[in-house]
Amino acid sequence: MNKKTLTLGAILALIALTPLAKSLTATITEGTITDVAVKQILTNFGMITGEINFKLGNFSWQPVEVWLLPTDTDPDSFKSNVSMGETLELPANITWSTCRTAVYHNKTFGDGFKIYNTGTSIQIQPSGKFCGLAYNGTFYILANY
Repeated sequence: MNKKTLTLGAILALIALTPLAKSLTATITEGTITDVAVKQILTNFGMITGEINFKLGNFSWQPVEVWLLPTDTDPDSFKSNVSMGETLELPANITWSTCRTAVYHNKTFGDGFKIYNTGTSIQIQPSGKFCGLAYNGTFYILANY
């Protein structure tokens, strides 16, 4: 019999499902069935949900974007020397829509997270309800309209 080792993480990386896949290994042996069984793999990020609205008199509206920035930074300072990195994403069956957040990296202050609607998914509903993803940390929540 010919033994082959299959790394699930490598396959997931090849098809680029998400940047957060963790690796499992399974040994596949010709002529046999290998059962991986149920495995729960923790993500390397957490989720934030909430509802933010701006109000002026009898008018209210939702933000266009919500930022999560490290509490040890000034928002204006964070904007300088920033580059967009990966996108964190959860499928639509977890929340009301695909929960997708862009990660922005600043060499001095670390990572910030931008929650905004895209052409294909809604992270901020008309009611102001939002869903975002971020790595461990304590963040300022900044909303823009």
